Amino acid sequence: MSDETQLEQEMLRRHAEILQVIFETLPMGVMVADLEGRLLFNPAAQRILDPEAGVPIAPERTSVFGWYLSDQVTVVPPERFPLLRASRGEEFSEELFFVRGLDHPEGLWISISGGPLKDGAGPISGGVVFFQDVTERHQEIQAVTLLSRVLEQTADSVMLTDKQGKIEYVNPAFERTSGYARAEVLGGTPRILKSGLHDDEFYSQLWGRLMEGQIFRGMIINRKKSGELYWAQQTITPIREKDGNLTHFVSVLQDITEVRKQEEHEFQLLLARKVQQQFYGCAPAVAGFDLGGASYPAYETGGDYFDFIAMPNGHLGIALGDVEGTALVLLWSWLSRVPMCAPSPPWTWSSTRFWFR
Repeated sequence: MSDETQLEQEMLRRHAEILQVIFETLPMGVMVADLEGRLLFNPAAQRILDPEAGVPIAPERTSVFGWYLSDQVTVVPPERFPLLRASRGEEFSEELFFVRGLDHPEGLWISISGGPLKDGAGPISGGVVFFQDVTERHQEIQAVTLLSRVLEQTADSVMLTDKQGKIEYVNPAFERTSGYARAEVLGGTPRILKSGLHDDEFYSQLWGRLMEGQIFRGMIINRKKSGELYWAQQTITPIREKDGNLTHFVSVLQDITEVRKQEEHEFQLLLARKVQQQFYGCAPAVAGFDLGGASYPAYETGGDYFDFIAMPNGHLGIALGDVEGTALVLLWSWLSRVPMCAPSPPWTWSSTRFWFR
């Protein structure tokens, strides 16, 4: 054997050794199959899909263990198994499969790329696939996707700002509530919502609390793009990295304007009831007459309240009390058998009618 031939063989041997080291130390799994079905796989493939641990390296039709499509239900048909596809000359990249085995009954997410093996320009001699366990990354992506759906579909307004207060994200509920489109507020600051009803000291204390890493909870009156004011139950939470560095603030706002209106309405009705109980000591009675009255409020104040007061010389006094406390009017009228209309004064917003017959 010539020195040149020995040198070539030595080089081939060294190349083979180098390739073997690379093959064995690759962090991703590698499986190779020839056309006769003989398999070769590296230690990483052994760790990820260990036949001895019960993780199949070939497709199996079973409802418990095997290879599944990304829906985790549909078993991969044998003809669609990645290594067989590569051996037929098909090339593919980063396809996702779900693989369940005895050692991993909860299953693994595997990302696979592959293609055919060729000897130069010659015919296909087999197939090779490269794969890695992406279970943790897939779960993180799923969690992020789910969180994104929650934010996009929640009924409460959500706003994300950086440490300087620059708006980086708002959800659709924010757009509906505030009247601002997302494109109008990104890059801006929450100052666009200032109503002018909170002084600078309020915002200074709020900002100082947040910069200290404390959560703010409270009611704030904001202003919509239309200029309309609305009450918001707001929670602002500082976001920190693992090292404790503060990076963002997330604000969740719930429009409670209608709740506040309802509470105010209930308070007014309660106040009106107490006023009414003070005025109505007993039902009026005049011999020969049936007396009746009705109040028609123009807005949610509970109406005006009245009482009948017996007056000298056959007169009947009617006391009107505005529930807002703006007026107290005494009207005197001769008793008659025709309707009498007693409109409210100009500064009241309701009218009251009395009938005598």
